[in-house]
Amino acid sequence: MVLRREAFSFTSPGQKLDRQAIVSLQRDALAGLICQADETGRGRGITSLSGYKYIIGKNHRSEAICLLWNGVNGSEVTPEDLKKASKEVSDAGLKRPFRIYGTFCRVGDTASWKFCQIPDEIIAQMHIEEK
Repeated sequence: MVLRREAFSFTSPGQKLDRQAIVSLQRDALAGLICQADETGRGRGITSLSGYKYIIGKNHRSEAICLLWNGVNGSEVTPEDLKKASKEVSDAGLKRPFRIYGTFCRVGDTASWKFCQIPDEIIAQMHIEEK
């Protein structure tokens, strides 16, 4: 009988994912997190897309997932951003309603789009408990 000794290495966990960690992410990292967490991708996932100003992905119904991110203080979704994102979604041949993530929006949701607030929407979708 031969006995083998296995070597194990242990690592400590990385940064805790909480409200502050989410808002400190760079745009690409935040886009990746949104594509993992967005509720319209449950069960089938979100396909990441690149090369767009607003669009970061699409769900299995080809509805666009968009992001406006210039840091926590520069990411309010304005009516002008909604027009530009809407045109980008149309030009890309994606369907509506599209979801657009940002920190704040003074315009109410419509049948064409839904606003998702960062970080609240991500925290809710990932079922993160805040203390």
